Amino acid sequence: LNIETELQRAIQEEVDETISNSERKLILLAGMAGDGKTTVEAAIWKKLAPPEKLKAWEKKSSPSLEILNSEGKKFTVKFIKDLSAESSDGSLQTSLLDVPDDTCLIVACNHGRLLDKLREYKKNAEHNWLAESLEKCFF
Repeated sequence: LNIETELQRAIQEEVDETISNSERKLILLAGMAGDGKTTVEAAIWKKLAPPEKLKAWEKKSSPSLEILNSEGKKFTVKFIKDLSAESSDGSLQTSLLDVPDDTCLIVACNHGRLLDKLREYKKNAEHNWLAESLEKCFF
């Protein structure tokens, strides 16, 4: 059964455009547990991954794909399946704030975990802009 939602189509279009334009982008899929965030990520993975890479989705918590865009330029699409399962050693903060060029980072996160991260970012003046921008999206 393959049911594609409007949200899934919109995100897929955003990812496709990002790849085509070789843009750097962070896409946060936020919601409650069971809302289907990881299901949307998996559907995008299946559309982008070559057949030999499909099983990598099941094996890794943060799988990534290197693909060629329409101009033949290498582009990375990285997925974080669950923000709350990621390390708390600071590497996650770096990965959210410093998405490399030619990379699209797609992150599934529960509202509560994201709000916790926002509170951490607000303590750091350098990253306060991110916290304030995201907070406006939720409130």
